[in-house]
Amino acid sequence: TINSVNDEITITFSETLDEGFSPLASDFTVTRNAQTFTVESTQVIGDSVVLSFTEDLTEGALQIEYQPSGSLIRDIAGNALEIGFTQLIVSDGYIRSADIYIDRDGDGEADTSELVSGVTTDSFGQVILSDDTVGEYSIIIQNGIDVSTGVRNEIQLTAPSGYSVVNPFTTLVDEIFSSNDDKTLAEAETELVETLGIELSEGQELSSYDPFSDDSDSGFANLQANIVVASVLALSSDESGTQQEVLSSFASKIVENETLTLD
Repeated sequence: TINSVNDEITITFSETLDEGFSPLASDFTVTRNAQTFTVESTQVIGDSVVLSFTEDLTEGALQIEYQPSGSLIRDIAGNALEIGFTQLIVSDGYIRSADIYIDRDGDGEADTSELVSGVTTDSFGQVILSDDTVGEYSIIIQNGIDVSTGVRNEIQLTAPSGYSVVNPFTTLVDEIFSSNDDKTLAEAETELVETLGIELSEGQELSSYDPFSDDSDSGFANLQANIVVASVLALSSDESGTQQEVLSSFASKIVENETLTLD
């Protein structure tokens, strides 16, 4: 688990750690949309790694990536953490207690065997997944509660491998990419951005873009587009198969470069 308070982030593990092995500060990347927070130092205390920063941390969901390159995190038995991990943000409104699936068979469905057991999102919609858990597969999100409304999440959200956010935008990108063999992921992203009129600030990418924390001039319009896409999917979620049909139709219109008016 990860907790952010007093300009520090505490990453808590399931085992007591060896305090003689602190990870390199440079092995951590902490961002919120295009804003990067610089990790100044790390310290191992008990079962936790504490990150300290040169900037003030504002409240809100964060994307955190750890890629070990030097001094490895170790438990007191000497077992080293040799693989990286990513903290993702799940949002249609931030969704807590959501179930996480890894689409290993590529069918776009959340099979029981693909459930990441014992792992759900926190109150900011954040969840940590190790690199070897996700691999090259898409992530599927089901269930959970929208923390801003208290309403149960009824839609399935997905994101391609390598994304650090899961939301209605990423769900459309994943559908375009997975259903069109001639499309690269970059092409799918570009088509979505251009068709929906999404405006990203310099340095922002859909793979890490959280519309709920975007306070730029274009942030409100982007958020409204995201909400409309979610609403369309939610209205179709009452009947089995309908959401996928609507999603496929939505993605096809984007690929065919049809103008979509989201209002």
